[in-house]
Amino acid sequence: MKTVIITGAAHGVGKAIANILKDNSLILIDEDKDNLEVVAGNLNAKFYIDGPEVLKEYYGPTFIVNEFNRVYSIEV
Repeated sequence: MKTVIITGAAHGVGKAIANILKDNSLILIDEDKDNLEVVAGNLNAKFYIDGPEVLKEYYGPTFIVNEFNRVYSIEV
Protein backbone atom coordinates (compact mmCIF):
# COMPACT_ATOMS: atom_id res chain seq x y z
CA MET A 1 0.00 0.00 0.00
CA LYS A 2 1.26 3.46 -0.92
CA THR A 3 0.46 6.85 0.52
CA VAL A 4 -1.00 9.06 -2.22
CA ILE A 5 -1.52 12.82 -2.06
CA ILE A 6 -4.36 14.01 -4.32
CA THR A 7 -5.15 17.68 -4.87
CA GLY A 8 -8.55 18.79 -6.11
CA ALA A 9 -10.00 15.64 -4.58
CA ALA A 10 -13.54 16.95 -3.98
CA HIS A 11 -14.51 17.20 -7.65
CA GLY A 12 -13.81 16.06 -11.19
CA VAL A 13 -10.51 14.46 -12.09
CA GLY A 14 -9.11 14.61 -8.54
CA LYS A 15 -12.17 12.82 -7.17
CA ALA A 16 -11.99 10.22 -9.96
CA ILE A 17 -8.31 9.58 -9.22
CA ALA A 18 -9.09 9.22 -5.51
CA ASN A 19 -11.74 6.62 -6.35
CA ILE A 20 -9.31 4.70 -8.56
CA LEU A 21 -6.62 4.74 -5.85
CA LYS A 22 -8.96 4.11 -2.91
CA ASP A 23 -7.12 0.94 -1.85
CA ASN A 24 -4.10 3.08 -0.91
CA SER A 25 -3.60 5.40 2.04
CA LEU A 26 -5.05 8.68 0.75
CA ILE A 27 -4.23 12.25 1.68
CA LEU A 28 -6.92 14.38 0.05
CA ILE A 29 -6.60 18.12 -0.50
CA ASP A 30 -9.27 20.58 -1.68
CA GLU A 31 -10.70 23.99 -0.82
CA ASP A 32 -14.29 22.70 -0.86
CA LYS A 33 -14.52 21.47 2.72
CA ASP A 34 -18.06 20.08 2.54
CA ASN A 35 -17.54 17.96 -0.58
CA LEU A 36 -14.09 16.89 0.54
CA GLU A 37 -15.47 15.57 3.82
CA VAL A 38 -18.04 13.52 1.87
CA VAL A 39 -15.40 12.12 -0.51
CA ALA A 40 -13.01 11.38 2.37
CA GLY A 41 -15.78 9.61 4.27
CA ASN A 42 -16.83 7.55 1.25
CA LEU A 43 -13.25 6.46 0.61
CA ASN A 44 -12.31 5.98 4.26
CA ALA A 45 -9.44 8.42 3.73
CA LYS A 46 -7.53 8.78 6.96
CA PHE A 47 -6.21 12.29 6.32
CA TYR A 48 -7.51 15.27 4.44
CA ILE A 49 -6.78 18.97 4.24
CA ASP A 50 -9.59 21.35 3.48
CA GLY A 51 -10.60 24.98 3.35
CA PRO A 52 -8.88 28.08 2.01
CA GLU A 53 -7.68 29.05 5.50
CA VAL A 54 -5.61 25.86 5.59
CA LEU A 55 -4.50 25.95 1.96
CA LYS A 56 -3.25 29.54 2.09
CA GLU A 57 -0.50 28.20 4.35
CA TYR A 58 0.44 25.63 1.70
CA TYR A 59 3.94 26.19 0.35
CA GLY A 60 4.28 23.20 -1.98
CA PRO A 61 4.43 19.41 -1.81
CA THR A 62 7.42 19.44 0.52
CA PHE A 63 5.44 21.42 3.11
CA ILE A 64 2.54 18.93 2.99
CA VAL A 65 4.83 15.91 3.30
CA ASN A 66 6.81 17.43 6.17
CA GLU A 67 3.63 18.37 8.04
CA PHE A 68 2.18 14.89 7.76
CA ASN A 69 5.45 13.39 8.90
CA ARG A 70 5.57 15.80 11.85
CA VAL A 71 1.91 15.67 12.91
CA TYR A 72 0.98 12.06 12.19
CA SER A 73 4.39 10.37 12.35
CA ILE A 74 3.83 8.67 9.01
CA GLU A 75 6.37 8.29 6.27
CA VAL A 76 4.97 9.89 3.12
